[in-house]
Amino acid sequence: MAFVTSTLNPPSNRVPEGTGGSNAPEGFADRRTSAAGDDVTTNSSSLRNPVGLYVHIPFCEKKCHYCDFLSKPGSNQQMVDYLELLTKHASWHQKAVTLDSVFIGGGTPSALPVDLLQILVEKVVGGFEIYPEAEISFESNPESFTLEKARILRAGGVNRISFGNQSTNPEELKRLGRIHTRERATEAFDCARTAGFENINIDLIYGFPGHETSSWKRSMSDTIRQNPEHISAYCFILEDETHFSNLAATGSLKELDEDDQADLFELTMNTLRDAGYDPYEISNYAHPGFECVHNLKYWRQQEYLGIGLGAVSFIDGSRRSAARSLEEYRRQIHRERHWAWVEEPLERIERLKETIMMGLRTQSGVDLDTMAFSPISITERDQLTDILDPWVDKGLLERNGSAYTLTARGVFLSNEVFTDLV
Repeated sequence: MAFVTSTLNPPSNRVPEGTGGSNAPEGFADRRTSAAGDDVTTNSSSLRNPVGLYVHIPFCEKKCHYCDFLSKPGSNQQMVDYLELLTKHASWHQKAVTLDSVFIGGGTPSALPVDLLQILVEKVVGGFEIYPEAEISFESNPESFTLEKARILRAGGVNRISFGNQSTNPEELKRLGRIHTRERATEAFDCARTAGFENINIDLIYGFPGHETSSWKRSMSDTIRQNPEHISAYCFILEDETHFSNLAATGSLKELDEDDQADLFELTMNTLRDAGYDPYEISNYAHPGFECVHNLKYWRQQEYLGIGLGAVSFIDGSRRSAARSLEEYRRQIHRERHWAWVEEPLERIERLKETIMMGLRTQSGVDLDTMAFSPISITERDQLTDILDPWVDKGLLERNGSAYTLTARGVFLSNEVFTDLV
């Protein structure tokens, strides 16, 4: 790895910490509508250094009941073949960009065996130039995370682990389709600490069918007691083509109503804030200084490169994604068509509205004068303030000059504001 010197609806929060099947920010994964398969000649040299890197590992040991991400169980040979494709994909860009953040997501990257983990950190990620202070995150599930893997990752430069715990209640883990136990989650966390990781995130889910407030309090309390640096708490959303959606179609699954989910969201924010976790984004909480650098690139509309099956890149105001079919991804890599992906070019006003929506998800909000893609024209400003100012009047946004933030009430009803920006 080469280093260079120098970095009252519940709010929507579909994508677990970092990514989840695609690194496109929440709400964008299903909006790729244009130029499918066209050969785009722009290459990674058009990226502005430094950039973020997302690496997608599409394998998992078992599909969870709520999961619609781009992932599935895979054989060892499928994993070997995929790492060969991923290594070649990465090589196209390794000499062109310098990284200040990396997120290895999936799927379940920790499902890779030890020998392939070494290839991942040494050849795929390690082939890039990376700032020494860069955040390098790795998603893991407790059942496949061992001390040996933790030490390989740490030695390979990974400095942040994200665990998909979801709950500490054994019955809920089974209901969600998780295959780890509460005890195994604790062991995995301890392995990460033993290996020297000082930046750990834990993912939790609330508001799923049958979720009780008392159980959610216990899950949060158990997690806080472990003292991770970061906690991502996501409100359940029933996604299509999942085990849960199949149950709902037969009438055998009853979702929590939105008022109950909103109450759980308020409880979450108050509990984690009181425990010293700053709610810097609608679904993300961190001790000071441990905000997820890579995720902030999504919220701030900064450029990032995505490699791997279905991975998304955001370059020059356009979003490009690799094939979501493994067979088509293999053909793309073997043809060496570097940007022959699905492209989603954005009109400038749509790009600005998207930037505002992403910025409003964060505690710092968005400033029309300094946000990405500024300066804006007088006409653009009028169009945007015509959308935003009525929400100020309704008490969901606060305006300070050219800056807007969600009010406390606005956080709970953020989807209403965001609807105007889509």
